[in-house]
Amino acid sequence: MGTFDAAVFGLDAAPDLRLAAHQYNQLLHLLASADGAVFPVHPATAARRVFAGMLEARAPPSEATITSLACIVAADAEGAYEAFRLLSSMGQKYGLALRLRSYSPVLAAFRRAGEAGKAYAVEAHMAASVASP
Repeated sequence: MGTFDAAVFGLDAAPDLRLAAHQYNQLLHLLASADGAVFPVHPATAARRVFAGMLEARAPPSEATITSLACIVAADAEGAYEAFRLLSSMGQKYGLALRLRSYSPVLAAFRRAGEAGKAYAVEAHMAASVASP
């Protein structure tokens, strides 16, 4: 992630190293499919850094951005809470309409954790967002 850090967090980063929204999305998509056992940093930690860099660079997140990030951080029940908070705020924060696929990682994480009540809260948010299960 050295080149990423230089491009995103380096104040004197060359213009040709700066990332566009599409490139941030590609990084998040790669992290979503990364094997955490062989990755040098936990994928969720890396994904949070990528997303923070994206926001700092004022690259507009898309529904795909949020879906990839939710997929990465929702690996466990605690991450599922974070992912659900992220999904819940996307309409207000970024004006994004979420799709059914956006909710899938969060629902799966709550199901794995046996958190039926939280899964029903996700379903209610889906209905309010006009994303029918």
